[in-house]
Amino acid sequence: MKKIPMFIIMTLIFSFITASAQGPRELKAYTTDTKVTVNGAEHKFSNETVNIDGSTYVPLRELAETLGYKVTWDAEKREAVLEKDEGCLFKFEQNGLWGFMDRGGNVIISPQYNDAEDFSEGLAVVEKGDKYGYINEKGETVIPFQYDEARSFHCGLAGIVKPGDTFHGEPPIYTVNYIDQKGMSAGTVECMSLSDFTEDGFAAIKPFSGGFFVDKSIKQVSPTYRYVGEFAEGLAPAADESGKFGVVDTNFKTVVDFKFDYIRPYSNGLAVFGIGNDYGFIDRNGNVVIEAKYGYCGCEDYSDGLIPVSLDNGWGCLNSHGDLVFSGDFEYIDKYHDGLSMVIDKKTENYGFIDCSGKYVVEPKYNYALPYNNGLMYVYDDENPDGYYIDRAGNRVGPKN
Repeated sequence: MKKIPMFIIMTLIFSFITASAQGPRELKAYTTDTKVTVNGAEHKFSNETVNIDGSTYVPLRELAETLGYKVTWDAEKREAVLEKDEGCLFKFEQNGLWGFMDRGGNVIISPQYNDAEDFSEGLAVVEKGDKYGYINEKGETVIPFQYDEARSFHCGLAGIVKPGDTFHGEPPIYTVNYIDQKGMSAGTVECMSLSDFTEDGFAAIKPFSGGFFVDKSIKQVSPTYRYVGEFAEGLAPAADESGKFGVVDTNFKTVVDFKFDYIRPYSNGLAVFGIGNDYGFIDRNGNVVIEAKYGYCGCEDYSDGLIPVSLDNGWGCLNSHGDLVFSGDFEYIDKYHDGLSMVIDKKTENYGFIDCSGKYVVEPKYNYALPYNNGLMYVYDDENPDGYYIDRAGNRVGPKN
C-alpha cells in the first residue's frame, strides 16, 4: 500500500519548568482549545486537550490513529506501543457493491464485489457473481473466483468449498478444503461449517455428530467429543458424551472437569460458564471467579478489563473480580476495543459508542453500527443507508467520492 504523507499543524505552547528538589510542587492543569490540523482539515478530539504547567497534552491513541499508527497497550511493561499501520484497508458498501478505502477515507479498491470480508494476512475474500476468490491490497486477484464458500486466512490457511462439495441435508454437510495463500490444498475434512485455525494451531471441526480438532496437516489429532469450541490461550471448551462441558489443553488433557452446562472460549484468562440459564466466569483451572447469576455475558475477546453483562434493568460492565464498574440504560453493550464499545441505547434503540466509564463518546444517533475496528467505526443512518466510517470523535472519515 502506498504511503501517504501526513502533516500536522499544531498550535502549542510548551514551557519547560525546572522543579526544585526541596518542598512540594503545585501543578496547575486546565483544558485547552488546541487546534489540530491533519492534511489541511481540522481534527476534533473526543477527549479534551489538557495544559499542565504550560505544556499541552493531546490524547495519544487518537492522535496516533489519525496519523495511521496502531496503538497497543503492553500491560506487563505498562507502556503504549505505536506501530505504523501501512496496510490497513477498510471495506465499505456503495449501491450494493463493496470496495476498500484507506484510513483517510481514500478509495483504494473501487466498489465492484457482491460481498467482501476484511483483509487478513494480506488477502481478502470477496465475491464476484456467485463465486468467491481472494484479492491483495492492490485489488489484484490472487486466487481466482471459483469457490461456493470461502473463509478468511488464519495461520496461513483458509477453508473453502468447491462447487459440488456440498451434501444437502438438514443440516448440510460440506467437504471443506483448506488452502494456502497460493490456492494449494493442505487437506480436506467433512463438517457442517467452515472453521478457522487459531494461533494455537488447531481448527475445531464439527461434523454431523460430535466434534474434534485437526492440526495444519488437516489430520485429526484429538479424541472425538460431543462438542468442541475454538482454542484460545492454549485452552478449548469441549463436551463429553453426557453433554457436560469441560476444558482441554493443546495436548487434549482435561484441565477443567466436565461438569458445566456450557463453556465459551477463554479471553484474558476467563471463560463464560453456564448453569441452566445463568452465566458466570471461571479461571483457567475451573475455579468460579464470578458466580453464575447473569442472563447473558459477553466475555469472548473482552478487553480493557471490562466484561459486558445483562442486568435486570439494562446492561453494565464488570471487572475481572466481578465488581460492577458501571451500569446504564442500554439494550446491549458489545465487547470493548481500545477503550470503546458499541452500544444500543434502550430508550431510542439507536447505536452509539461509550468509553470505559460508560459515558457516551459518540451519541446514539445511528440506525445501525459495527464495532470499533482499527480506529474507525462503520455506521448507518437514514441519509446514508450504505453506511460510512467515523473516527473516535464522531468525525466522518469516508469513503470519499
